[in-house]
Amino acid sequence: MWIRTTDGVSKGKYWGTNQPFKSPTLADGAALFDSDFLDNGGVSEGTGPCPAPHHGELQSPVINLTGITSADNIEVKLFAYYRLFDVQDLSLGFSSDGGSTWKDYSLKVLGGETNKVYGQDYITIKLKDATKGVADFSNCKLRFVFNGDSYFAMFDNVSILKSPPYDIGFPLANAYGYNTAMSPSPYAQFPKRYAEKASDKDYFYSAVISNDGGTEIPVSANPKLTWELLKS
Repeated sequence: MWIRTTDGVSKGKYWGTNQPFKSPTLADGAALFDSDFLDNGGVSEGTGPCPAPHHGELQSPVINLTGITSADNIEVKLFAYYRLFDVQDLSLGFSSDGGSTWKDYSLKVLGGETNKVYGQDYITIKLKDATKGVADFSNCKLRFVFNGDSYFAMFDNVSILKSPPYDIGFPLANAYGYNTAMSPSPYAQFPKRYAEKASDKDYFYSAVISNDGGTEIPVSANPKLTWELLKS
């Protein structure tokens, strides 16, 4: 079950040296799924109030989003902190019909590696296609879902926003998914001593780019990436 925490600490046996939740408004309470404690009660595996595995959902009251249209794209910004062991589902759900139907989006955006701690920062969840075909946004809800075994998940400061029209990013570092006649240059920063000797040569660069904004950029718009080469 999800509970309200004001100290941002798991009561489970394996909390260890983890730092308390650093949400800016922790004193008002944050949502915590303390799978570690539920399983072991802070003492021994399987002796807690609800031994693992666990399934818990936390639903919001009705949220009136009148003013949003099916042409808009929306996103949720929230402060996050989690550590997972064997968790199949850690997600955020959106409903436009008061909870009758849901569209779910993974909250593991910072990673989902076993035993690793993630967060202590804001994350943004793009609710892709959440508004598609919806005419009435007066009866919306959000929910948190935890399904699995250990350790904890904490969330706070939840807000729903319209996505910006364009949100351009470079999701992969040193990506070589290119469509050029030649392989791209391996240099992200081209050494000056090489550049001075290579004035008669062509060098090819590539990048993998994503648009997480609310407005699609069709191929017919002939999008381009431009950059500037500076001499330092």
